[in-house]
Amino acid sequence: MKSIKKLTTLLCSVLCGLSLSACSNLETGSSNSNENPENEIVETKSAIDGFSDWALSGGNAGAYSNSFLGGKENRPSDAELEKILQTANTYFQCHGLTGAHFIVIKDTEEQKNIAPFFGIDNTGTVTILVVSDGIKSQEYHEAQYYPGSTNVNGGNPEYWNMYYGIYESGWASAYLNLAAIEAGYRTRAYAALNIENAMIGAVDPYGTGGNFEYITTENWNIEKYMHSKDGKESFDHYVAALDDTIPLEGNVTLLCVIVIGKVDEIDTTTSTTVKENYKMGMRGNYDFWDKEYNEDNQSATSSSATTDASSGATKTE
Repeated sequence: MKSIKKLTTLLCSVLCGLSLSACSNLETGSSNSNENPENEIVETKSAIDGFSDWALSGGNAGAYSNSFLGGKENRPSDAELEKILQTANTYFQCHGLTGAHFIVIKDTEEQKNIAPFFGIDNTGTVTILVVSDGIKSQEYHEAQYYPGSTNVNGGNPEYWNMYYGIYESGWASAYLNLAAIEAGYRTRAYAALNIENAMIGAVDPYGTGGNFEYITTENWNIEKYMHSKDGKESFDHYVAALDDTIPLEGNVTLLCVIVIGKVDEIDTTTSTTVKENYKMGMRGNYDFWDKEYNEDNQSATSSSATTDASSGATKTE
């Protein structure tokens, strides 16, 4: 675990703290006019130099359910969680939706009740509910989408029902994972949950998560998590497009939960390390649409079909 922290302390802290647009500034150097009065491009190493090699070696692997270590000494502190969650919220926002929202559950028994199917020792973990705004259709979303979404101008055209909330929550969760690893922890996401399906009034752990029959309506009944455990504080969600908050209750959708804790790096089932198991499962899920493209000679990868005016035949040049 110490080696993971050593490898990622510098890399992840900057990665998680910057949007993609800011990363380019790191690569080109400082723009401080006092240090560089001519505003010349100064070639420096990026602060996340080496991140790709670290990730490809399995550095950002997720935990296995049976690898979480028990005991409160292995649970992230409130200060660590604050930094992890603040880092997660630095994701790049689409249309100012700021869809992602995280709810922290520290109570051991409540964690066990939420995800009891995987043999997790929750005495050393916290469980994060990943919820998102902007996914429900208007019929199930109490706050008004455009038009009429703000009392300032009668409606903000950026605030509307769209899938970006799912995308943003995934982006934010990736940052959360990296920030947790930087702090010496690992994470695992779960979407088979012991929470009642709000549409059918019964627990259906494998039929609710990710089911698009429910995703724009109601899926899990998360009313009890929309306010503090003691009921004294109702949670709000900030929407950048509105520059205002809306209540969590009646507006957000639960996508999954993420468990954070320290782990035994040797998987007890396979006797291999977490990193080795991760590398074994790696796949090349990407393709190049125009792999042979050469902007200096575009004809190298594409042929243009022209019609011979005299014969009507098609020929390839």
